[in-house]
Amino acid sequence: FSFIKDSRAVDMETAIEDAVSKAAWVAPLWWRIRDLKPLVSGFIGRKDWKQFFFLNEGEIFEEKEFVNKRGLTKRIDRLIVKEKEVLIVDYKSSPDFKEENLGQMLEYIAIIREIYPDKAVKGYFLYFDRPDIEEINGESYKFRVPG
Repeated sequence: FSFIKDSRAVDMETAIEDAVSKAAWVAPLWWRIRDLKPLVSGFIGRKDWKQFFFLNEGEIFEEKEFVNKRGLTKRIDRLIVKEKEVLIVDYKSSPDFKEENLGQMLEYIAIIREIYPDKAVKGYFLYFDRPDIEEINGESYKFRVPG
């Protein structure tokens, strides 16, 4: 998914094929990645996932790196910056490790809020093992980097 940019300007089949080809060079089990093409097509084609791949506005950054206050590099899978909001998309293989994943997302939200203080910031988990989306708005969470 990280190799798929904004898909409104390209044929989806071509975008998926290009993404799978790029992933094959990065991942050691490239033959398994090629088997994921139908799965990726299915997920991206879902009505509720389209908001992350077919944009009416904004800019997409894949594997965007940021440095937190402690000097640690954090990499956001997909960052979508729009006029009034920023969406953080984190791909997960399953909802296991929910507490750790939530902590990671809340840290991402805190970092992005500092960079874009005038925009609403929302986080989303997109799961590979199911077509679920979990939204984390961070408004009800207080997150501080320890130290």
